[in-house]
Amino acid sequence: MEKGCRRSSTGKFFIPAPTRSASIRATWLPECTSSGWSRLTIQFKQRNFSFIDYKPFKRKEVLSQNRFSQMQKLIEYSLKMYMMKTIFTIFLFVVFAAGLSAQYALPVDFENAQEDTAWTQFANAGDAEENMALAENPAKDGINTSDNCIKFIVLDNADPWAGAWSDAYGPFEITDDNHIMQMMVHKDKISPSGLKIEGGDGDPAQIELKVENTVTGEWELLTFDFSDVIGVTYTRLVFFPDFPDARTEGGTVYIDNIDWAGASSVGPDRTKLVSVYPNPASELLTVQYPGIQRIAISNIVGQRVKTLEFQATGHKVFDVSDLKTGLYFMTLETAGGSISTKFIKE
Repeated sequence: MEKGCRRSSTGKFFIPAPTRSASIRATWLPECTSSGWSRLTIQFKQRNFSFIDYKPFKRKEVLSQNRFSQMQKLIEYSLKMYMMKTIFTIFLFVVFAAGLSAQYALPVDFENAQEDTAWTQFANAGDAEENMALAENPAKDGINTSDNCIKFIVLDNADPWAGAWSDAYGPFEITDDNHIMQMMVHKDKISPSGLKIEGGDGDPAQIELKVENTVTGEWELLTFDFSDVIGVTYTRLVFFPDFPDARTEGGTVYIDNIDWAGASSVGPDRTKLVSVYPNPASELLTVQYPGIQRIAISNIVGQRVKTLEFQATGHKVFDVSDLKTGLYFMTLETAGGSISTKFIKE
């Protein structure tokens, strides 16, 4: 340093740092010696300084210990936040990709917590999300004992063809064994409901069927016969909960268990699908079961007393007033097999 004494002065001391540079104010205090040289003492307002060997710079730097600790914590926090953000981004990507590729199989029973997202609502006056959602089964004491179903609120100003479609269950090959589909409905009025299959690889490319329910306030199994398109494979399934020729009012419809006739749509115990009422019966008897084509009735000693044959249906009403009082056994025959039940004639 030059000879001679200088007065004290104040300035800034520049400190390079790994993340950003910092300047700290300091006071220079010259001290004269007998040799004419002066010793310069630098007093920093922020204390506890030490020499830190920071390898990327490959030289000694004067760095505040407090400042270094703060920067270290900042770096650690930034790394943690970056890792959390990266993990969360990957998680969202996986969930989104899974949603895009989610594929289901018949039956459509809505027991999967995300299964309603596989369906797209349409023509329901704006298609608000709350008008089609998973719901608890409103009547588990009937033919449908499953826990969940889809609740579809048809608005008064909806188009007659309001409904929902999904590509998550196909393809559907219509064959001699699989050409009858069924759908359970729980409705507050009598009106047609519909099933439609689209995206066919043959003629016709799409086909739509409508069936009217016969009861309200309870589950009923509707049957749709697609035998006219045997040999064609389809990719899209569409349901119409309430499909009048012209819309005059809305309504609330529950949909469940869309499946092939004769398939196991509500678990392995098919007897839960059988409904016979009233029981005992005196005149008319109603039988519900997927895809019934033939009913054989026998008395208690095994004698055949009545046989009914008809087009496949899930709901049949017939007269038993001609039968004698007593216990009877019924065999319900479908394209996929048969099942037995019983009733009492009073």
